Amino acid sequence: MSLQCGVPQSNRCGDFDPYIIMFMHEYAGLNYEDVTKELQTRSGLLGISGISNDLRDIMEAAEDGNTRARLAVDIYIKEVTGYIGRYAAEMGGLDAVAFTGGIGENSEYVRSKVMEKLQFISGLKQYVIPANEELGVARQTYMALNREKS
Repeated sequence: MSLQCGVPQSNRCGDFDPYIIMFMHEYAGLNYEDVTKELQTRSGLLGISGISNDLRDIMEAAEDGNTRARLAVDIYIKEVTGYIGRYAAEMGGLDAVAFTGGIGENSEYVRSKVMEKLQFISGLKQYVIPANEELGVARQTYMALNREKS
């Protein structure tokens, strides 16, 4: 339903136990607006690591021995791998994994760890594809504007 679900992102929470909302309200004393703000802006990799919403900073802190940063990196890799595995099961197999976006394009560490966890899939290929989000937005805008004129 929203961008909050799925893999934890820089400050988006990703999939979580919905009872955390009641916990945040009851035990932390947060109201609805505060809970929403926490889930939208201070969760995900930032919330787990307590360091940053940038995986590069988090990985540097993890290498320096920060346990929360290490946990954030490990959770991120586990969730990415889990989603790939779930989709592979739904599709009845997998031939390749395409990494894109900031982390997918730039983090050899994340790519190697994900592929290592997927080693049970024989012959699996890896591709790194540069993202071009601006072109995607431009195309969608063009299509939306042309629909309105029809």
